[in-house]
Amino acid sequence: MAYKFNPFTGKLDESSAGGGGGTPGGSNTQVQFNDSNSFGGDDGLTFNKTTNVLTVGASTGNGGSAKVYGDINLDDGGSFTTTVQCVTPTQNRTISFPDATGTVALVAGSSGQLLWNNAGANAGASTLTYDGSILTTSGRFINSYNATTGSNPAKVFTGTWFTGGTGTTTKPHFLIEPSGTTSTGWSTSGTALGVNAASGFGGNLLDLQVNGTSRTKVSQSGSVDINVPATNTVALNIAAGGGGDVIKVGSAFGIGFTGNTYSLLATNYPGFQVGAQGTGRLTILGSTDNPIVLTPQFNVSEQRNGTNAQTFRVYNTFTDASNYERLSTTWSSNVCYTKPENAGTGSARLYVPVTGSTTVAGLPAASTAGAGARAFVTDANATTFLSTVAGGGSNKVPVVSDGTNWLIG
Repeated sequence: MAYKFNPFTGKLDESSAGGGGGTPGGSNTQVQFNDSNSFGGDDGLTFNKTTNVLTVGASTGNGGSAKVYGDINLDDGGSFTTTVQCVTPTQNRTISFPDATGTVALVAGSSGQLLWNNAGANAGASTLTYDGSILTTSGRFINSYNATTGSNPAKVFTGTWFTGGTGTTTKPHFLIEPSGTTSTGWSTSGTALGVNAASGFGGNLLDLQVNGTSRTKVSQSGSVDINVPATNTVALNIAAGGGGDVIKVGSAFGIGFTGNTYSLLATNYPGFQVGAQGTGRLTILGSTDNPIVLTPQFNVSEQRNGTNAQTFRVYNTFTDASNYERLSTTWSSNVCYTKPENAGTGSARLYVPVTGSTTVAGLPAASTAGAGARAFVTDANATTFLSTVAGGGSNKVPVVSDGTNWLIG
């Protein structure tokens, strides 16, 4: 007969017999349970009183060597149940809460795939993977973030641009490149933005549009098309801060800026130089950089090319290089000639130099005009050939300067 103390009555109450003896079953820390009416313990259910940790884990099971796994079932005896699965995950488990019911999904997909909610269940995204350092997506990426301030842009690419590798390994900080494309020509000093199209691509590498209208685009061949509205006065504005080429095409042609001069130059061909605003200078350059035509400082026009004699031509008609009519001012054997010329279907034309007329008092000093200068006066007091002209008369005569005086003749 067994008895137990009743604290409410202060008496010993008779208790029913049964159960195992009072010796704990199993090993130290193993939680006790009724094992066929005897105390039992199992290494798969232990409690550590120091850490207050209840552990449900592997068990050798019935003295064997194989590991046995199990579940923990929590049941209030009514509506709410919870199952904590300890075996290898194979399915979702339902957990009931006092106020709601939800689904706890186990890991889904393959290693490295990020999880997403697929109709209330976990699913692995085959197009979005992560290996611990690289996030890779092969699917479409849409960003609808609206920046709230200037310091919060929708996309920020920070870090240090890589330099110092080879043309293959020094990839751009931001690279747009289709799979399978060979990428070997990058600057070893680093590149911020790179676009590398596959061989045979026939579209545009860049197309900047406003409301569907292309404004600037770069084709796969490298040509640049700038479409500026008529309301704009500047199509391309380049601020050059120093010497050298501002725009260069190959090795033979470029637009440069040196000091106060912009230059349009082509190797072995004439080019142009335009001085800065206010200098009034336009230069056409020869192959040796000697100016052929120079208009400096507003009021002087020159044609020169080192010590080479120059020719200036004004055409009346021109069909081709063998058929023309023209007036030519040229140097030959240190003698300057101004004369009409013609060839082929061109006709010989009359050359009439007109000096205009003035009074004797209106003539410049003979020394200023120089020897050989000619003019025409309307008030000479004589007509004697090669006599010094004097005014006060009514004779109209041509005059020539000998460098000292104006002479009639």
